[in-house]
Amino acid sequence: MRKVETDLSKLDELIARQYEDKIRGFAKDTFQNSWEARICRKKGTDFKMVYQFFRDLGGVKNVLMLEDSGTCGMDDERWKAFHSHWISTKGASYLGGIGRWGQGKTLLLYFSSINTIITESLDHKTQQYRYSIRNNVGYLESQDKPTPADSAIFKNKDGSVKKINDFFPSITPLNHHGTRIWILDIKEDLAAEIEKGELLTQLSESWWEIIRNYNIPIDVIINGNIQRVQLPQFPETFDSEEKTLLSIDGDHGKIKHLKIKLAKSPIKPELTGIAIQRGGMTVLRYPLPTSAPDNLRERCYGYCQFDEKLDEEMWAIEMANHEGFESRKAVWVKLRRCIDSIAEAFILKHSKAKEEEPLPLNFDDIIKTINKLVEEHLEGLGKGGHTTTQQPPPPPPPPKPICISPWGYAGQDKRFDTGDVLQPKGALRNNTTDDVYVNFECWIESKAGSISWSHKIDDVKIEKNSKFILPLPDVELSKLSLKKGIHFLKAIIRDGKKQILHSRSATFYFEEDPPIMGGWLSKIILGKLGGPKINHRNLPLNPKGELLINIGYPEIIRIWRSQTITKKDKVNHLTPIFINVALHEAVREVMLHWWEDDTIQFDIGEIKRSKDIFDEMWADYIRGR
Repeated sequence: MRKVETDLSKLDELIARQYEDKIRGFAKDTFQNSWEARICRKKGTDFKMVYQFFRDLGGVKNVLMLEDSGTCGMDDERWKAFHSHWISTKGASYLGGIGRWGQGKTLLLYFSSINTIITESLDHKTQQYRYSIRNNVGYLESQDKPTPADSAIFKNKDGSVKKINDFFPSITPLNHHGTRIWILDIKEDLAAEIEKGELLTQLSESWWEIIRNYNIPIDVIINGNIQRVQLPQFPETFDSEEKTLLSIDGDHGKIKHLKIKLAKSPIKPELTGIAIQRGGMTVLRYPLPTSAPDNLRERCYGYCQFDEKLDEEMWAIEMANHEGFESRKAVWVKLRRCIDSIAEAFILKHSKAKEEEPLPLNFDDIIKTINKLVEEHLEGLGKGGHTTTQQPPPPPPPPKPICISPWGYAGQDKRFDTGDVLQPKGALRNNTTDDVYVNFECWIESKAGSISWSHKIDDVKIEKNSKFILPLPDVELSKLSLKKGIHFLKAIIRDGKKQILHSRSATFYFEEDPPIMGGWLSKIILGKLGGPKINHRNLPLNPKGELLINIGYPEIIRIWRSQTITKKDKVNHLTPIFINVALHEAVREVMLHWWEDDTIQFDIGEIKRSKDIFDEMWADYIRGR
């Protein structure tokens, strides 16, 4: 096999392009590497970090030194990994060790205009002192004999490797457990930022949790001026919201602590949003939902911390530059959704929307209508729906190729009395490219399993990519021997070999009010949205099953504020709009679940079917008005 040639001379520049802010990336990578090597794992006792910048040190200009103590130092494995490219613990231990991606040290080389760093380390177990000088393409240790091809800066005049006091006569070799790195000839633009205090700021804003929780000392010394890194400063708090041990859905870890604060005055723009904390570091500040008006956005901040299980899950999908997470991974999608729902409620509480004239809208009937349509066409999106005490069951998968959809009965009320007529309604769908023949059967079954009515249609032809509306007879309930309580209107289809292709069931209650159940939608909230979401009809359904509809949306506000129609007519106009909004949201939610479910082959077919499902639900509602 021929060797693959590799040019490493520009590697530091390629790696550095991943970092939007080089000083922030440096502050995150360097401190994390040291913090993960601490001897006291629980609280970091005796840990300390020092960054020192010299405009001139022993005749060498623009030197940046970083030194940790209270750490393990480097053993053979760590030393080898530090002097390699991309040797890492990816897929191995979450609890510290060699860097996961193996690229952070390359950023150190980028800071040097001559692509050179010096490294010293003292192993706390063996007491072995290690020394090297390196660039992108190679390194020398203290016992090595340089070759003529090695960089002149690596060598003394007698041809030996330059030691630390050869570079800096006033500096003695590292004499405590830990690691010390010297970056030579820092690039002028980065040196200027460090002198302005940018390194001090980024350490504070990235590692505030470690400083706050464990009082860890981090010193930044610039040209002899020592400054201790302090916590970021915020204005006085106006209001705050705090949540603990929040489940984000599924078999994931939990949010240990989520806090949102609203300051009395604007805060530094870089500190707005929710700080997503992983391993004690602020990976990113997640912005508030776009519905937040500017006067709240500029004053709102907070943080989100994980329990150990969720922290490890997020570690596994953290980007190599520590600036975010893999966007499509389910755990990050669910976490964002959870944060959004809590932030939306907090924003709504403080949004100053103009109160509109109250209208006699019957939200109970609207919600019953929506839930019944969702149950008939989307199988309830997980029956039982949203409650405050438990997560709803998962939604149904995409429709089967040959299925019963919709299935139910006319009307929104689930209660029937003697003398009432139950009108079954349903259709058979064929999403395949061939005509099919099926046998259909439906019946009414009691809770005890007794059947009081049934109906069959054999050899039903369903043409390819189409549906067949079932011609179902009305059922006069007074002619049946129904007992008081719950009953089931069931349906099934079989192929010619009597194999079951699909089954459905709808519940109704005879001579008895149905119990109060969750349903997909539990509550409609009317409010005004601002900012970029001012022209959105609604916010996503929150975990409690509440749907916020934007009454500031042009179609809605025009009707609400009309001076030419009565309140009754306003209700008649707005009710179908609210139902339309909710049905769109139901379809959007089920599509998101299909997309996130790795077991479902989500393709253009599912996108088209979801649109068809909405059209069917809307047509059913219009026909039944």
